[in-house]
Order: sequence, then structure tokens, then C-alpha cells
Amino acid sequence: MQKRKNTACFDETASEFYELPENAQDDINNSYYFSAHSMDGAAVFFRFGKRGSGKNAAAEVWTAFRLPDGTAYVNSCRLFKLSESPAQVKCITPLKKWEFSFSGKMHPVQPDGDLIAQPGGPDVDAEFTGVFTSNSPLYEFSRDTDLKPFCRAIAAEKWEKGFADQLNHAHQIHLEQDGFIKGVFNIGGKKYQIDAAAIRDHSYGRRLWSYMNCHKWFIAVMEDGSTLGTNSVRYPALNVTGLKTGYKMRDGKTVNVVDWFFSGNKKNGKYTVKYSDKTTDDCAFASDILFPFEFTDEYGSYIIYEGLSSFTINNKKGRGITEFGYNSDSRRCLENENI
Repeated sequence: MQKRKNTACFDETASEFYELPENAQDDINNSYYFSAHSMDGAAVFFRFGKRGSGKNAAAEVWTAFRLPDGTAYVNSCRLFKLSESPAQVKCITPLKKWEFSFSGKMHPVQPDGDLIAQPGGPDVDAEFTGVFTSNSPLYEFSRDTDLKPFCRAIAAEKWEKGFADQLNHAHQIHLEQDGFIKGVFNIGGKKYQIDAAAIRDHSYGRRLWSYMNCHKWFIAVMEDGSTLGTNSVRYPALNVTGLKTGYKMRDGKTVNVVDWFFSGNKKNGKYTVKYSDKTTDDCAFASDILFPFEFTDEYGSYIIYEGLSSFTINNKKGRGITEFGYNSDSRRCLENENI
């Protein structure tokens, strides 16, 4: 694993301008994600995923925001022809500045008893424009993650013929960066602004949603200026223990997650994170609202719950995202499975 990591080549600037090849198949994805969170509960998240090429090129789009009083909106349609996408992104300065926008239909939502966002009114025209800026380095998971989680996940599997090919086939570039977002929503004749700590994610390569068994992705932006990212994933090639990775960032410095342990459910939970510098964080979250997004392909379907949540980490407060994903085939993932 160390040899493979040492020989890997990752061009940061080129990654900022990556586009899908002209012959990209439907399982090849180029995904941009931005999310900002104020300590008073205001939040926005935005995803624009490009997929495939030619006449089959598609756009997967999420846009949602929440005000401190709980008022929330989300886009009505989530899948478009790429040429008709209501979402756009543009790199202004590599590694430093991005613009992103949405112009389309949204509707108000309210959480039900399980905190799932339910429509609470008719569609309205909405526009959002946002600018993400950062002075922090990129975190690219293949390059920057501690080797222990990878080795632990791979060692737990049965090394059969074709195992290495499965790993390579599922590989994608995945980078994250903390920063700030300034944005403006115009919806229903009213204007709302956000200026808050943020995270962006850029992932590209093969992503077939139905191939995944389950995953968790938690991003907490804290009142002390730190950002904590923890994630775990199980798919057929890595399913015994799953792969658990992540980081803690503050003032441009990063410490790697080497393991983490979760208990709870998608509405609230606790988890303990162990880092490469031998420190530990005790974490808890409580969700305010969960936005469901379902993806279907020829092999099955996968549903993601994007939670806007409050965090308490070592007695410090924060806000952020708690994302849970489950394969629709219940034999492949139990919803309450603590991975």
C-alpha cells in the first residue's frame, strides 16, 4: 500500500478543471458539492453531478437551504439532461475560488415525525448564487489518508481472483476542502443571504450508486474554526469491516482519522474518532431535517438522506451535514447497522 501511494500521481490544478471524457459511460461521474453552515442553524447544500456523455449526458442536482427558524426549501426535480441543468459550477481560481448557481423550481418542506423532509407547499421559482473561497490545502483521500484504514479494510477481505480488479474498478478521485461561502437565495419574491464556514467536495471516476451497500459521511464545522470529516463505506469488494477514513482540519493543518465507532441512527447518534496523532474526539449529533434523494439504475437503487444537524464535539458546538446512504436491497445493508 505504501509503494502504491508513493507512485501515485495527483495533479491538483488539473483536478480543478477535470471534465468527463467524450466517451464517458453512464457509470462515470463528475460531482461537485458545496455546503455552508452558520451556528444559528442557517444552512445551504448544493450538488451538481455530471454523468455520461453525448445524448445520454445527465445532471444530478440537489439544492436546499434552511433558515434559523426552520423554514426550508429543496429543488423539485433532481435529474436532468446535462444541457438543461439548472445548476452550474465554475472554477475561478484553482484551489482558491469557485462559483456555483441554481435557477429552477423549489418547494417548501417540513420534517415529519422521522425528520424526513415532506413537501409543504407548491413549487416556486428560485435562484441561488454562491461563491466558495479557501486558503486551505486540498485533502485528496487516496493521497492523504492514513494507510491504516485502507490496510485494515483490505486485510479483512478474502483475497480471491479478481479482488484487486474490483478495487481498481471502484476507485475514484475524491477531494475535500474547507473554506467559506457567501451566497444569496431569491425565492418567492424574498431574498435570503448566507455567509458561513463551508466545505466543498469534488469527486470523479466510476460511481454506480447501486454498487454501494451503505455509507455514512459526517461534516462538522465547529465554533472554534475547525472542520471534522468522518466517513465510512461498504460495497461488495470491501464489506467485512468497511472502509473508515476522515480528517480534522484547523488553520491549514490536518490530522488523519485512523478509526471511528458509531452508535445511533440517522436522526441522532454518537461516535468516537481516533486520530493519527493519538488524540480522540467524542462526538454527538442531532438532526433537524433529513432530505431524501434516491438514485435508480439498471442494477437497483440507492437512497441518501442528507441531514442538516447540530454537533457537540468535546463539549464544543458545531453545525454540519450527516449523510446516510442505503442500498434498496435490505439484504445488503441494515439501516441500523453501526459501521
